[in-house]
Amino acid sequence: MDIEVKKPVLRVFEFQPKPNNPKEAIEVFVQKFSDDEIFFSLTSLVLELTLDSETPFYKFLEQQPCRINIDKIERKRYLLSGTLLDFRLLYQELKEQKVAKALLTFLCENYPEFFKDLWPKRGIVPPIGINFRALSQSELNELELAVKLRHLYFLTEFLVAKGHLLFFYQAETKPLITGENPKTYCLANPFDKNLLTRVVSVFNDLEPLPEMYPQAVATSGFIYQPLIQYMPFLTRFLAQENHPLKEASFSLLEELKKIYPEPFGLIPVS
Repeated sequence: MDIEVKKPVLRVFEFQPKPNNPKEAIEVFVQKFSDDEIFFSLTSLVLELTLDSETPFYKFLEQQPCRINIDKIERKRYLLSGTLLDFRLLYQELKEQKVAKALLTFLCENYPEFFKDLWPKRGIVPPIGINFRALSQSELNELELAVKLRHLYFLTEFLVAKGHLLFFYQAETKPLITGENPKTYCLANPFDKNLLTRVVSVFNDLEPLPEMYPQAVATSGFIYQPLIQYMPFLTRFLAQENHPLKEASFSLLEELKKIYPEPFGLIPVS
C-alpha cells in the first residue's frame, strides 16, 4: 500500500506580496502559476479616493461593491482595497458608474499590464473631480491599527483534507484551491489514519484511490485576505477542543504573533 498521510498545515507563505507593487509579485508567482486568475487573486491594491462631490460615490455604493473593502477617512476621502481580481470584477460590474470609469483610468495608467485588456474600444472620458492614487509603503505603515487590519492583505498556504475545506467557508474565508494530490491523504488524528489503513487494506495491493476515502484527499492552496479576517478564522478553530484544524491554526497564530504582535498576541488559546 502506497499511502502517504500528512497532518493539516496552515502557515505563512514564504513570500508576502507588497500592496500596490504587482510587478514585484509577478516575478515570484509567474514561476509557480500559469493561470492569470490565480495571480490576480494573490496581489492587492490599497487606493485613496478623493472627490469634489460625494454624490457619485453614493451612487457607486448603491450597487454594493461587496468585494472591495471601503473606509471613509474623512469627508470626500476614502480608502479602497482589494485584490487585482476584485478590482477587475468591480469595473466589469459597475462600468457605467463615474467612480468605476475613474478607477479604470487610474489602473490602466499605473498598472497597464493587468488592466489594459478592460479598456473599452471607444475609450473613456475621465470623470472630473474623482481621483485615485496608490498609498506608499510608508503611508501604509502609518495607518491606524484598526484601518490597517482592514486593508492590509496577508498570504498563507494550506494543506488540508478536502472535507475540511468547508471549515474555511463557514468562517467566511474563501480558499484559493491550487491542487489535489490523490496519492496523499491529510488527516487530523491517529484514529483517522488507522481507519484509512483498514479501508485501503481491503483492496490488498491495489493503488489507493481518492474514491476509497474521498474526504481525506490532500488539497493545497492559499488564503489571501485582510488581516482582520484572520481573527474570527483562527478563534473559531482554536475555540473547539477537538477541531481538526486546531493544531494547524495554533501554528499559524504563533507565526502571526511574531509579525503582528498586536492584535494576534491578544487571541486567547485554550
